[in-house]
Amino acid sequence: DGSISERSFTWRPSLEKMIAEDVKVDFRWFDAGWYVAPDLSSPESDWWGTVGTWTLDPAKWPGDSFRESTDFTRAHGMRTLMWFEPERVTDPDSLAKNFGYNPEWAIRREGVKAISNNIGNPDCFRWTVDRIKKTLSENHVDMYREDNNSDQAGLWNYLDAREGDERRGITECKFIDAHYRMWDELIACTLSYGGCGFVDSCASGGGRNDLESLRRGVPVLRSDYDRTSTAIRLSMTSAFNRWVPFCGASCKESSGQLDAAGVVDQYVWRASYLPILNVVSQFAQDPDQDFGPLRAGMKEWKRMNRYLLKEFYPLTPWHTEEENTGFTAYAFYDPDDGTGVLLAFRQEKCDEDTLSLTLPFIDGDAACVLTDEDTGETVRLTGTEMAARGFELKFGQPRVARLLWIRAE
Repeated sequence: DGSISERSFTWRPSLEKMIAEDVKVDFRWFDAGWYVAPDLSSPESDWWGTVGTWTLDPAKWPGDSFRESTDFTRAHGMRTLMWFEPERVTDPDSLAKNFGYNPEWAIRREGVKAISNNIGNPDCFRWTVDRIKKTLSENHVDMYREDNNSDQAGLWNYLDAREGDERRGITECKFIDAHYRMWDELIACTLSYGGCGFVDSCASGGGRNDLESLRRGVPVLRSDYDRTSTAIRLSMTSAFNRWVPFCGASCKESSGQLDAAGVVDQYVWRASYLPILNVVSQFAQDPDQDFGPLRAGMKEWKRMNRYLLKEFYPLTPWHTEEENTGFTAYAFYDPDDGTGVLLAFRQEKCDEDTLSLTLPFIDGDAACVLTDEDTGETVRLTGTEMAARGFELKFGQPRVARLLWIRAE
């Protein structure tokens, strides 16, 4: 899970393997666990219980070794995003002793394990933001990724009660205002050395998708639950992408969110095609790993990803994650040049072999040609013909995904 296992001597074999196998990514995802603990110890596995310093763990990353890795990444056409969680701290007394933290900024609540960091306090805000900016800028990190594993509403209500009567909402205002200002500062920081002008809004997987946050960031992983079944992924895409099109999911199928291994085949790949494609692989650990499926999936996604922020049309009724007995289909269409892509899925327990569709962006005498990516077969239909009898797609067996290219005439 995350980067808790990555060290100064492990990054190069992985990146060199990506380059050699032609599976280079746009961003190297440097997740939780890279920091020294407040008591100056080196966490072996407890990434959750050691946050707050935002200083690289010198045991894992001595000297300038992390900067060396980000420079290497940039030199080979890739970038680095880095995980932080500024709204939570651990071991405030050690933070005070070793890093100048004021323990009064740490908010403990009875029965709540998480210790909140009061960024609504101006002094706490400045201490926190300056530490993050220092790590970002010294290492030329391209994108700031922010998590949040705490109960904000409960925290705000608790602090409001301490403010006194008729102060309900004041803490939320202070926190949210500070949070937007923090993101603005961090975006300016990464831009100052050629990094990204937006952040990765994680927040426990899709927990911060309000309008002002989406003006500043995108959910690279739209939900932690989206790291499991394709049924969940297809369900989410059919609904979530109506509102937040710029998002990403995992590209494997597994029983548990953090399972090291999982199914990655054409069906899973095509269910994962979103504007952001999160590649999950062990690049250097298995010398016999076949990179063919990964290479094929990435290349197919790159061919069609220009459509993934165009007009989005769900073509089948929405279903829950438990409902895997039917079809899911949706299309992305660019009205400016009359082209697009259609993705259709016969789910795992679907007994029917034929799906009938209409394309709402082709109507009347207007016609389009659809070309199957796998067989090369084409069909020409008008809007009138589709309205009368539909456009039939055949599936030879359950758990099959079809991809068709759309070209209007």
